[in-house]
Amino acid sequence: MIRRGLLNAYLAAYRYPYIEDQWMQLMYESEFGLSPETTAAIQQAYDFVMSPFTYRGTRSDIDKAAGLYGQFFDTPILRGESQAIKRAIQSTFDRNQAKAGLLDVDERRVWLADQQVTVTPHGDWADVEIYETYDNQTIEQQEILYFFSLPESAVITGIWLGESSDRRRAFPYTIAPRGAAQQVYNEEVERRIDPALLEQTGPRQYRLRAFPIPPIGQGEMHLWFTYKVLQQAGNWPLPQLAERRNLYWTRQTQRQINGKSASSKDWLPASIAAPKTPRSIAKSICLGALTSSPRRLTTLACRRGSGLQSSSTAPTA
Repeated sequence: MIRRGLLNAYLAAYRYPYIEDQWMQLMYESEFGLSPETTAAIQQAYDFVMSPFTYRGTRSDIDKAAGLYGQFFDTPILRGESQAIKRAIQSTFDRNQAKAGLLDVDERRVWLADQQVTVTPHGDWADVEIYETYDNQTIEQQEILYFFSLPESAVITGIWLGESSDRRRAFPYTIAPRGAAQQVYNEEVERRIDPALLEQTGPRQYRLRAFPIPPIGQGEMHLWFTYKVLQQAGNWPLPQLAERRNLYWTRQTQRQINGKSASSKDWLPASIAAPKTPRSIAKSICLGALTSSPRRLTTLACRRGSGLQSSSTAPTA
C-alpha cells in the first residue's frame, strides 16, 4: 500500500490533472476571447466533473515521494519502480515532460571523457575530489543527472562547474535551502545559463545535476565535487551509483586515481585502499564557519553570477 501510494504521487504529473491547473480557462480565453468571468465559470465546471480523477496534491510531492520511497525501501524509486515509471512516461501525451527526465535513464548522449579521483588522507578521515569532463555527442544541449549514495559519515563540501580544466575559473557554489536552490536551477536551465545542483535527497542519498553540456563540437563541460569521509574497514568509500541519465562511459574514458591510470566498468570503484593509521575515538568535520552534520539534508548549487544567496541551516560548532 505504501509503495503504491508513493509511486502514485511520484507519477501524478503523468497520470492525473492537478487541481491547481487552469489550462481549460486559459484555452477558452486565448482561443475564443471570452471574458475572465466566463472562462472561470467554465474552469469551475470542468474541475467539478473531473474532481474524481484530479490529483489534489502539489508538484512538490514528486520530490517528497522520491525521498520517502528511499527511506522506506532503501533503494531509489527510479530503480525500484523503473518499469512502471517508463510505462507512465511513454504513455503521456506530452513527451516534453520527459526533458532530462525519466526516459533518459541510461541513455547514451553525453560521454564521460575523463575522470580523476583524488584522495587526501588526514589520519582516519580524508578529503575526496571527483573531477569529470563531459563531451556531448548530440547536436542539442543536454543535462546530466546522477543518483548516488555515500556513507553516513560523508559530508559534501563543494561543487564547481566550468568550461575549462582550471577549477579556479569555474563557477563557485553556494549553499541554499533545497526548494530555493531547485527553483534557481530550473530558472537557469530555462535561460540556458550554466547551473549545477547537488542535493541530499534522503539518508545517504544524493542527486547531482548539471546543465548545459554544450552540443557536439562546441566544447566540453568540467565538473568537480568534493566531500569528507571517515575511513571504513581500511578503505575510503566512493559514491555508489544508483541511476544515471544521459551519461555513459567506454573503454576510451580516461580514468585516474591519485594520479595513476585506472580502469573500471562502473562509474567508480566501491572504495580506495587507505593507509593504516592509529584508530581514533571520535572525529568532527569542520568547514570554517560551517559544520555539517552527516544526517542533515543539504543542498549545494553553483551557477554563473551571484544572484543565488547563501543560506545554511546546518548546526554551527
